[in-house]
Amino acid sequence: MKGSPIVVTRLFVIILSFVIACTSGLGVGLLYSGYSALNALSTSTDTSTYVKVDELWDSEAKAMSGDNVSKLLSYLSSDGTIDGVQASTPQTATDIRGYTYGGKSAEQSVVVRLGGLDWIVTYISTAGDDKIATLWLSNCIQDAFVGRSQTEGEKYGYVTTSVGTGLYSDWSYDWYSSTVGTYPSNMYSTSYIRVVTLNNGGQYATSNSALSSKQSKISSSVFAEFTIDSTSSVGDFDALTDYIVTPNQVSWQTGRQDSKNLISWSYYMNNESTTLGGDYSSTYDYSSKSHYSEWGSDYLWLPSLTEMGYNNTNGLWEVSIEERKNYDGNYDGSTTTVSSSVSPGSNNTSSTHTYAYSWSRSAYDSLSNYAYSVNPSGANDLDYGVHNALAVRPALHLNLSALSTSASGGGDESGVEVTINGVPDGSATIVDTTQYNVSVLDSSGAIVYSSTFDSGATNNTVTTVSLQDGSTYTLLAQVPAGYATFVTISGQTYYAKVINFVAQSDLVIGVEARLRSQGWFDDVTMY
Repeated sequence: MKGSPIVVTRLFVIILSFVIACTSGLGVGLLYSGYSALNALSTSTDTSTYVKVDELWDSEAKAMSGDNVSKLLSYLSSDGTIDGVQASTPQTATDIRGYTYGGKSAEQSVVVRLGGLDWIVTYISTAGDDKIATLWLSNCIQDAFVGRSQTEGEKYGYVTTSVGTGLYSDWSYDWYSSTVGTYPSNMYSTSYIRVVTLNNGGQYATSNSALSSKQSKISSSVFAEFTIDSTSSVGDFDALTDYIVTPNQVSWQTGRQDSKNLISWSYYMNNESTTLGGDYSSTYDYSSKSHYSEWGSDYLWLPSLTEMGYNNTNGLWEVSIEERKNYDGNYDGSTTTVSSSVSPGSNNTSSTHTYAYSWSRSAYDSLSNYAYSVNPSGANDLDYGVHNALAVRPALHLNLSALSTSASGGGDESGVEVTINGVPDGSATIVDTTQYNVSVLDSSGAIVYSSTFDSGATNNTVTTVSLQDGSTYTLLAQVPAGYATFVTISGQTYYAKVINFVAQSDLVIGVEARLRSQGWFDDVTMY
């Protein structure tokens, strides 16, 4: 587990640190200060239409935030655990909005920040024995896109508007052809947007008979954390993808998507299934073409039109119009544009403009040069020539079962990080006399270990607590009132953070003192 103070296999480790980060008083507020949190649900700062979960992934520590994983599960589960997540019958966005778990109100969407980007939970289903949540980028405008170049890629770029910076891309390599050929211009696996813009690598079509050289995934991509795994030598990206499931593992993407009933389509479309093509005619069935199924192994992909839908609750996911919206800076019900210097190329009739419609991966059913998109209002669909540049909003499958195992301390080098800090939320006050009580309780609520650590500690100490393998325990880190969330265990109320876990070995508790520029700061972290 790179970037962590201690690496432990099959051990639970707690670090009690006295640390303050220079930006800690600002970070939480900035996470959702811009339009990226949920412009898809609202073009204002009104958060009543959704609940939000702060960053799940610590890219520096290569670890999931156990606190935020627990918060996500609290919104998606009847009992706050993976067991309470209903997935045997798929849960649509309509179902998820109807949940009232974890204090969520009915009709609120669930938004989670992952890898610096904001995602809407659109669907809960299974991949084998695992429960997964499908996440769709909330908007093409994201805080993480700020400062990136308009001409970062040859056919994609980041456009800055009055409300933020958005990602736009040509679907194909700026060409289109009505001749199907060997590589149709609207075949997703050989599209420029999949290979380069989304950083999946591979070869994109440069004509209906030729492919580019093999494109490598690049570590500087904004999507690098989502697409580069431990098998790559490109960079140090070997953890986040462990929590992402590919379409090849998901039955509703390997099998036929029922566009005829779900969105009242006359024909099935290419690219919606990893194995099946369109059925307009044998000419427009791409399933036997070379590379057709390659997108099934991607961690990050564009949604299909059937998944997104294009009216109120149409589509497989049943996302609402508000969830489907893409903010374009000026949307007034017409087809608006934002200025862009993304190379239009000789075939690109959009000239110097980039449309705020959101690209799908679905090919037009009876033409080889168009793909479908969704109106920025979230209501209607429109087919566009694939040489145009439109907004980019990818999706992914988050493995909830893997997250739950990580948050409960299971697995080897589980990569769980849970922090309890001694600075009240929203305050920059430094607490230098606080004492923490760290306790371990068995399943009956009896305390099997308890110790108090003082912020004046200057020496590192380590204590080993003997536990029964396979038994359930509760880790309780108690802090003064007002400094954390209060909980009640065995009839006693604590102001604390709680971690439930199944023991696989003895518990190792360490105390560590650190000093940064702004003074002492109390911090409990479990790795």
